[in-house]
Amino acid sequence: MSKTMFLKRASGLPLAALLVVVPVLAADTGGPHEQADAQIGYELVGQVLNSGAQSLQYGYLNYVRGVPRIATTGTISEASALLTFYNDTTTERVINNGPIRVVDRTGTSTIYFDELGFANFSSPDTFRDGTAVQVCNLRHQVVIDTSTGYFTATF
Repeated sequence: MSKTMFLKRASGLPLAALLVVVPVLAADTGGPHEQADAQIGYELVGQVLNSGAQSLQYGYLNYVRGVPRIATTGTISEASALLTFYNDTTTERVINNGPIRVVDRTGTSTIYFDELGFANFSSPDTFRDGTAVQVCNLRHQVVIDTSTGYFTATF
């Protein structure tokens, strides 16, 4: 079993569904993210747990375009974030070419709204607490440089 921490920036239309389902969140007036990159839909901070062909990715949303950074306390972390995610994927294929490895996975992704927070990286299921506000099929590709351990993931 291997575990990895990551920060992911995602873009695309699924964010619209999140904003419709969670109308209690007020609109952001624009901050540094709005000015720096209007294409970013949201940022994810999380961990990956790989076991055989199964890969779980779980964590919290650190930034959502158009929504102020909100948390149960002043600092956004896994314990205070109101929006968490949980991805359950299966490895479809792996391509090795020298030090480069390409991993293709498919599965499901769910974003949860939990007004109490209290998620904990040592307990992945805590990221599935709350009300599901977005559920979708997911395909992602990970490109890893096995010589350095650096990787990029595209969802």
